[in-house]
Amino acid sequence: MRIFLLLLTASVGLYLQTVNLFAQGKLNELPPEAFSDSTGWMGDNFSLEGALELFQKAKELEEFENRINDPESHINNLDLNEDGVVDYVRVLDNQMGMEHAIVLQVPVNANETQDIAVIEISKVSNDSAIVQIIGDQEVYGANYILEPTAEWDRAINQSKGPCFAEYMPVRWVMNVWYWPCIQFIYRPQYKPWNSPYYWQHYPPYWKPWKKHHWHQHWWYCHQIHHGRQYFWKSQSIRCASVHQGYLNRRAIAHSLRLQERNQKKGLYRQQEIKEKGSQSKVGANRDGQKHGGKSPKGNASKKSNAGGQHGHAKGHSNPKGGKKGKP
Repeated sequence: MRIFLLLLTASVGLYLQTVNLFAQGKLNELPPEAFSDSTGWMGDNFSLEGALELFQKAKELEEFENRINDPESHINNLDLNEDGVVDYVRVLDNQMGMEHAIVLQVPVNANETQDIAVIEISKVSNDSAIVQIIGDQEVYGANYILEPTAEWDRAINQSKGPCFAEYMPVRWVMNVWYWPCIQFIYRPQYKPWNSPYYWQHYPPYWKPWKKHHWHQHWWYCHQIHHGRQYFWKSQSIRCASVHQGYLNRRAIAHSLRLQERNQKKGLYRQQEIKEKGSQSKVGANRDGQKHGGKSPKGNASKKSNAGGQHGHAKGHSNPKGGKKGKP
């Protein structure tokens, strides 16, 4: 029996060591941002890249709303009213002629809703359309804009000799006309989708879950959604008219005071970064702080000179530190 227990203990120890090495290898494969802290904005807990990816794959807006609120999609980790569970995100389509502003919105209480983001769609021609998803500035800060792009290499210099030409990557806005959901909303018989759900009245299949830690949420998004390689951050709004029309209908939950909360978190993050940057100096200046804030080298030099003077007075000088020599 004792031999069996020893073998079992050794096997468990070997297994745990193997798991630890495997996990360490997985951590080494992560990009640097996996080890950084969140920005402090509430939008860290809702993946716009993942939402746009689901919009690309969905056949209709109702399916899109269902998949956003599916915990297996790992898109939504929002808890705006801080009640400990994830909020339900509903989808509303504001149609403006041949343009659409598809709003992602959270009911935060019985009287208020907060917009999370808007998907703006503009039909350019009979077989061409463009799309952008814009995070609400209360949740993501200013100018958080994503759009699907494609990339190709353009020759910029024809090298002489056996070398090939040099290339520069070029991106352009992707035509999304053939996305299933785009085809759906531009059907002649289409009626704009407005989610029938509101505060405390949600689909029977939806059950709120506890909010994940930000790093865990980021890990899920990184593993499942690869939008960072496909979607591109833009600095300009391409659907200007639909964006202006959306701003006139934008919903803000003033009771949440999101902007104030985000500013406090931002100041806290700046202070935390300053403290981390100064930690390396604290150890080096610790001795100096004990002696009037002077550097350790200055203190050492002072001690050395003092010791040398003392030793010289006694007749026992020592060039290596001013200590007394043996008589």
